[in-house]
Amino acid sequence: MEPPSTVDPRLEPLVDLGNIGSLEATVSLSRLATESVNISVGRVDLLPMAPLESLLGGPDRVGVMVVLDTVEVRGKAVLLLPLAGAAVLARLLQAGDNLSSPVAQSALGEVGNILAHAYLNSFSGVLRRTLTVAPPEVAAGSPALLQALLPSGPSATLHIEARVASHRGEVPFHLYFLLDPRAIGEILDSAFGTPMAPACPACGREVDATDDICPGCGKPVATLEENTPG
Repeated sequence: MEPPSTVDPRLEPLVDLGNIGSLEATVSLSRLATESVNISVGRVDLLPMAPLESLLGGPDRVGVMVVLDTVEVRGKAVLLLPLAGAAVLARLLQAGDNLSSPVAQSALGEVGNILAHAYLNSFSGVLRRTLTVAPPEVAAGSPALLQALLPSGPSATLHIEARVASHRGEVPFHLYFLLDPRAIGEILDSAFGTPMAPACPACGREVDATDDICPGCGKPVATLEENTPG
């Protein structure tokens, strides 16, 4: 059963790109697992990356994170999985139950590679240029430990919340693209045909180009140049 879609109607073109990426990822992951899987998108947004504590369900919840540097544009792709979900994927790929083993780490890294490549390929189609990622790095631990591995400061983010379904169960995941804001802007302009209105990097509310303070959350409205990932 597919998750209910939670999508701002203005972001429908991005959902379409996400669905295209999901189809490619489904085919690649099914081949790797040698059995049928399905990947469905439940949410797409442009909000900053949420604290990992809230994404994983609490400060003591252990998660698995796969981080891949993007090559053609400055930034990172970040895949976040709950520990139980990562174990399901490792078994799906016949990598065993020990997530700290080199075999399981390699399998989870390949899952991150497949997902990041698939969604970047869908973006490449509208940008008419190739977007790829470097080899993945895999880490497991508490939200605080994983948070320390991410770039600090605000960044331009494109977030996809989805799930992988197979006969072993459903695995929810979050995939964030922390990209150079100019690349995010190009993706949006190409997907929508016309530039989107600027949005507050903190709450996502549309703001006027002359606004210094967001009328929604009251926080300063950062410029694109200030929102570049480190």
